[in-house]
Amino acid sequence: MARAGSEEQLRIWYVGPAGISNTTSPTAAEINAGVDLTGFLTRDGLDTPLKGNTLDSSDVSSKYNTTAGGTYGGDPITATFHRDATYASDTAFTTLTRGLTGYFVVCRFFGAGTGSMTAGKKVEVWPIEIIAREAVKIAKDETQKVMVTCAVPTTPKLDQTVA
Repeated sequence: MARAGSEEQLRIWYVGPAGISNTTSPTAAEINAGVDLTGFLTRDGLDTPLKGNTLDSSDVSSKYNTTAGGTYGGDPITATFHRDATYASDTAFTTLTRGLTGYFVVCRFFGAGTGSMTAGKKVEVWPIEIIAREAVKIAKDETQKVMVTCAVPTTPKLDQTVA
């Protein structure tokens, strides 16, 4: 079984709120019209939690504490991006401002490649509202970075095929 890391495999775009007409079947043209943020995302910079919760379904007939499936998701997602030394080229920082809504389209399936998105690839479509944009603590021998924290106002669409 072959395994691979995220380097040269994961891609991420920001697409505006009107940029995707059907989140269960985004088109390559819609994604490519978005802002490709891949070259700014740090290697450990994307966190899209989808933890699940359980319900206590125990009753007095047994000592075993039974559970049932409950809600899931709802946690904010975060993304950390490198800053560019030239403001005009600082795409992630200048694009991702507090209050911005739209979508993060993430292609983390192997073969994401470089260049334009093409039909047939698998993507995740995360509806977002940026609730915070903050500078990451500076450190010796590190680039300047910015982290955005996003609310997820509706259910993300995972494992969608690009039309």
